[in-house]
Amino acid sequence: MIDRIPFVPRRGRPGAPSVFLGALLTLGLAACEFPTELPKWDTTWIVPAESTTISVTRLLPSSITTGAGGTSFVLDLQPVTVSRTLAEICGSPCALANGLIVPKPRFETAFGTSISLPAEVVFAQVTGGSVRIALTHDFSFDPIRPSASARGFIVVTATAGTAVIGRDSIAGENTAFAAGTTLNRVLTLSATNVTGPIAINVRLNSPAGDPVTIDTSDRLSLTATPTQIQLSQAQIRVSNRTIDATEVELDLGDIDEAVTENVKGGALLLSLANPFTVTGNLSAVITAPGTTITKAIPLAQGFSSVRVEFNQQEIQSILGASPVRLRVSGSVCGSAPCTPTVTPTQSVTIASRLELTIGPKGN
Repeated sequence: MIDRIPFVPRRGRPGAPSVFLGALLTLGLAACEFPTELPKWDTTWIVPAESTTISVTRLLPSSITTGAGGTSFVLDLQPVTVSRTLAEICGSPCALANGLIVPKPRFETAFGTSISLPAEVVFAQVTGGSVRIALTHDFSFDPIRPSASARGFIVVTATAGTAVIGRDSIAGENTAFAAGTTLNRVLTLSATNVTGPIAINVRLNSPAGDPVTIDTSDRLSLTATPTQIQLSQAQIRVSNRTIDATEVELDLGDIDEAVTENVKGGALLLSLANPFTVTGNLSAVITAPGTTITKAIPLAQGFSSVRVEFNQQEIQSILGASPVRLRVSGSVCGSAPCTPTVTPTQSVTIASRLELTIGPKGN
């Protein structure tokens, strides 16, 4: 409210009556009234205004969102599918028997695929999540139970670089894998740093078995679906990205007409705290009924202060108006791509104050 607005007199006439100056210092803006006689010098009043923020979400690519509670990121990765024919898996023993009914040959194979990081993600610190695995085949036999007694196995692993971050095994002693069925498994991922693709590998050991019809065109398929991949931080690639702050309303509607009539100029004083290694050019847009004022704001790294000057006409157009809104937006990393490391709770904060220079009309 206006009666809470402090002010600081910047310069005064030497020898000005101390009684009047004391009255001015204790007056504040209570009831929005001036003394019966205005001072003969300019004074500066500081009006606190609302703060606003630019959330880390404004920098994130579409593949990264914030999780519930805003304490983690969620990385969206696309499913991948890979398959191999019986000819590729079994080799010459099956190729020679193609189309025939023969005792199932023994074979062992390993194959896989990879889940790539999005192009905008340079590094991801994974703290949780899983990969759903679906295995299917159309062989004429069960590859891990090819007879009443023979038993094989399947091992599925997820690796990031040289680190195994998820593993599951399927034993023929416990699980059947008949043609036309799907084996669904879940690889729970352990915490790790990911700088490249996540590799998904399948190892199949299939012992010799009962006579079957060999068709080398039959296939074994794997589909890997990443689910709720959680991150504590990420390094992202940002290029010419538009960001904006939460719009705020400046409470200037109750300022007395006497203040508006005697204001000579003003400035918007901004204190910016930018935790990201990005810079750019922003705009502060102040709107009031019938008025739009746009001012340039540089965004630097770390802490910075920006003074945005208003002329007399501009400042008078927003004082006493309602609603008066402030919106900050612009582009970052326009001259060259940036690669900031970000965490879920970070944001650019912009604290604002309005400085008013007030003095008699004739001064």
